[in-house]
Amino acid sequence: MGKLMALILLGAGLALVGERFLTLRERMNAYREVESVESQNCHLIEGIENGSEDIDILPSGLAFISNGLKYPGMPDLAPDEPGRIFLMDLNEQNPRVQELNISDGFDKASFNPHGMSTFIDKDQTVYLYVVNHPHMDSTVEIFKFEEQQRSLVYLKTIKHELLKSVNDIVVLGPEQFYATRDHYFTNFFLVLLEWFMDLRWTQVLFYSPKEVKVVARGFSSANGITISLDKKYIYVADVSDKNIHVMKIHDNWDLTQLKVIQLDTLVDNLTVDPDTGDILAGCHPNAIKLLMYNTEDPPGSEALRIRNALSEKPMISTMYANNGSVLQGSSVASVYRGKLLIGTVFHKALYFFLFKLSEMQAMAKLLVLTLLGLGLAFFRDYRSSYLARMNTSREVKSVELPNCKLIKGIETGAEDLEILPNGLAFISAGLRYPGVKSFEPDKPGKILLMDLNKEDPTVLELKMTGSNFDASSFNPHGISTFTDEDNTVYLLVVSHPDVKSTVELFKFQEEEKSLLHLKTIKHELLPNLNDLVAVGREHFYATNDHYFVDQYMRSWELYLGLAWSNVVYYSPDDVRVVASGFDFANGISMSPDRKYVYIAELLAHKIHVYEKHANWTLTPLKSLDCDTLVDNISVDPVTGDLWVGCHPNGMKIFSYDPENPPGSEVLQIQNILAEEPKVTVVYAEDGKVLHGSTVASVYKGKMLVGTVFQKALYCEF
Repeated sequence: MGKLMALILLGAGLALVGERFLTLRERMNAYREVESVESQNCHLIEGIENGSEDIDILPSGLAFISNGLKYPGMPDLAPDEPGRIFLMDLNEQNPRVQELNISDGFDKASFNPHGMSTFIDKDQTVYLYVVNHPHMDSTVEIFKFEEQQRSLVYLKTIKHELLKSVNDIVVLGPEQFYATRDHYFTNFFLVLLEWFMDLRWTQVLFYSPKEVKVVARGFSSANGITISLDKKYIYVADVSDKNIHVMKIHDNWDLTQLKVIQLDTLVDNLTVDPDTGDILAGCHPNAIKLLMYNTEDPPGSEALRIRNALSEKPMISTMYANNGSVLQGSSVASVYRGKLLIGTVFHKALYFFLFKLSEMQAMAKLLVLTLLGLGLAFFRDYRSSYLARMNTSREVKSVELPNCKLIKGIETGAEDLEILPNGLAFISAGLRYPGVKSFEPDKPGKILLMDLNKEDPTVLELKMTGSNFDASSFNPHGISTFTDEDNTVYLLVVSHPDVKSTVELFKFQEEEKSLLHLKTIKHELLPNLNDLVAVGREHFYATNDHYFVDQYMRSWELYLGLAWSNVVYYSPDDVRVVASGFDFANGISMSPDRKYVYIAELLAHKIHVYEKHANWTLTPLKSLDCDTLVDNISVDPVTGDLWVGCHPNGMKIFSYDPENPPGSEVLQIQNILAEEPKVTVVYAEDGKVLHGSTVASVYKGKMLVGTVFQKALYCEF
């Protein structure tokens, strides 16, 4: 009887082992062969020979690459060499890797880097967090990146009893991160048993100096982790389950699973495309080849792109796949402006150009433009549409105000103006804009100040200081102010040096009556700026009034009414298009409660109302037809009324004739959120006094009206 029982138990045990073995081979994709998906625009990165397990690319295009991982059960081509961190500048035409020097105070000999993540603080200091396995333990090392010296300054080592078998991290704030544990046990024999039995005891942890806790569990082997662009969702790769978990972040940092994206490959590290929000995954098509390394039959590589991860059916595409003849054991894929890096656990790294989505869109739009141009030869109705958009048939009905006078000292325009709560008004003067008249084309622009508290206010030119500011090319357009908690006033100015687009950030020094230049902001999504509204010192919404930069293409875009201009949200960490489809997006402003954004669409004669969300996205609520070309928008901080500078006849602006000058018009819009807002023409005249009004703003019964290229008006109600 005892022998029979032993035989039964032995049979059951063998059956269990056999079932587990077959299940393991299925989990490891043991039978999968790779179908090649390669590009001619790729090459191996010189200097990387023993791994590039994780990659993190900064918004500036500098890429950190971890090298030299020694991981139990994995091949190691340089077992006696410590790990390193490489840097690669993807802005260079032929980027190369450079090893970063690590400061003293850190045990470099035992450095064994795994997953990485970066954090950029408010003063733009970059911190690199690295999962490290010194002597097969698990720590998180914090370094400060010194860009000029190309070095890492060691700051701190983080250890905790819950931070065992750490694989990857994503940093949320100073010393605050999520981390994955790819095994529950640390003993190698128990790790093998856990892996063989598929115990699903691995976890995601939240770490901060005040709290460390498990926030998600039940993974077969939790691996790569990253965060969505809006910081609302965490993506977790379960490598041996071949899937990606989408998890919602709560205010207490707990995670709730929303969905699982199932794949046919073992998913390692995850990154997010900063332009699209797509998930990029470095994958192992056949993990048996990775764990049982054979140089004659090496492990392959695979990089996936997952679009619309939150949708019911995400789009999954293979960006790269190779059977190991070029790249062995891919672990990560990361992209920057059409340049893709693919790293590996223990082998080399690959660099190649993608065909950028933005370029595809530009080509598609160019094709559309070409077809429309050909069609124009046969269909002449674009002319009538263009004339209607320009309001060429409209004549101005005069609406005068009794107490108005031209402001002395303004002769070359006051395109935009902004009045502070204390009655000080900033005025941008001297705009030179393609296709629009300029009376002093060779002189730089300037910022004027006017104190509306004075009985007879006059303008004063503000001195602009700053060692890196070129005042000779200053060409101011839209402006906006931001006042911080200590009442420091910052002025943000759209400028067009050499017909380009920048945002110049100044600090207003009231006592000195000067502007201290702090920073010039440029970005590829800010090519044709018109106006902006500040929501922080370096945070703003801005309008691009054209899609094309080339003057010839802009002319066709304007003539054909392509409605390809847009609104962009900018912060140092996040730049994206938040609204599009405008026929010349122009002025932009915000409601006093900061809940709504108002956008003027010049050639559609409309003002759009958008709801602003916590993640800075915009949702359209309504549009208001105005029967005039709406330029800049100012908002009365007391009543919430909109004051709009308008062009009754746009053709007279773009085709200036001193004998028949463009008129001016100012609208007051009350209760814009109501079903029927009240629109009042406060001021209008045919150009005898004021040519081409662009902006109007009020302060305690006083109104300023500015123009594109001529004078400015001061009125008292």
